[in-house]
Amino acid sequence: VPRGGNVQRYFSDGDIDWTIVLLRQVSTNYKGIFAQARAAGTGSVIFNGKTYEQRGIKLNELLWNAYKKIPVFHCPQRERDSGVGTEEVVSYIVNAFNPKARTGGSGFADTADATKITIWKHPASVVYLADLEKSSVAPTVAAAYSVPGTKVGDLSYFDAFDPSHLPSASHTSRRVARAMHLKRVTNSLFVDGHSESLDALPRSGEPNVESSANGTYSLRWQRYFGVEIP
Repeated sequence: VPRGGNVQRYFSDGDIDWTIVLLRQVSTNYKGIFAQARAAGTGSVIFNGKTYEQRGIKLNELLWNAYKKIPVFHCPQRERDSGVGTEEVVSYIVNAFNPKARTGGSGFADTADATKITIWKHPASVVYLADLEKSSVAPTVAAAYSVPGTKVGDLSYFDAFDPSHLPSASHTSRRVARAMHLKRVTNSLFVDGHSESLDALPRSGEPNVESSANGTYSLRWQRYFGVEIP
């Protein structure tokens, strides 16, 4: 199952972002995109304080423009992002949580490679893709539209791997939409292939405020994303 990662590090570090893997299933020009990216060369650029190869930056740009033209990755009910002056490229965010993050003591870090479905004990209860918070609402998601030297954003933002990315967190950091659509839900695709509308708003006994991802509200969403709570 393709997970999170960083598109710009694909060539140098081997990160296999879900947007790279899934494009193979829907694009007729997949090989052409990679040929163009490789042609950009291995020269380095500094982005967000880290060094990336030119071909990695080019791959992100080409993928970004390709995804804008693929309808299956666009929610039909969503409006264009008016807050950043550009079209929305992907309407969804992928689960990059490590199920053992809390119990294994490794903290929260995105899972960069494809993983076996058996890492989750109950795949039918684990979210794989969910509604993306509108970038005109969430400053962190809006910041994804900022790759230097290009007119596109950073596809590596389109994964969730930390409690601050969940609907229980503040609008300044969350990536998974808190409440979308007419019924104020977060539509989600589960690992076993079924889709479901999840009640994204706080329930009775949960804090009815935008929090720092603490408490029962956050734990509920961590369970949705397969984190094994001790």
